[in-house]
Amino acid sequence: MAQMWQQNLGVTITIENLEPDKYYDLLYSGQHGQLFSGGWCADYPDPENFADVLFNTGAQQNIGNYSNPALDAVLEQARLEQDVPTRIQLYQQAEQIIVQDAPALFIMHGVSYELVRPNVKGYVLTPINIPLERYLWLQP
Repeated sequence: MAQMWQQNLGVTITIENLEPDKYYDLLYSGQHGQLFSGGWCADYPDPENFADVLFNTGAQQNIGNYSNPALDAVLEQARLEQDVPTRIQLYQQAEQIIVQDAPALFIMHGVSYELVRPNVKGYVLTPINIPLERYLWLQP
């Protein structure tokens, strides 16, 4: 990737290889460069679990220390909103701010596939890839 960026964008990147056990310690202590690799998988399907958790000023997972007071205000309003359509609209507004500011480069999106035996019934692939096991049964 570094070579591709150099050739196509004229951007020179210095790569620092780190021991895996030290990588996250350095990230969370703020001792990282301008580019680092990370990932996120939501543990519940809600826009709050992405926008607030990853981009709100001071959020623990906001490792890049991105800060935008306008975004924080929209996120606070969305978090407290009880009317679902209004809440979703507010999170869409927040997502537009995030896209415009581009505080992160999204270079990969994982897609999950599951192999399920034909006699397993009631299996539903959920958006966060956690099966609802209480609905499963085996057909003889």
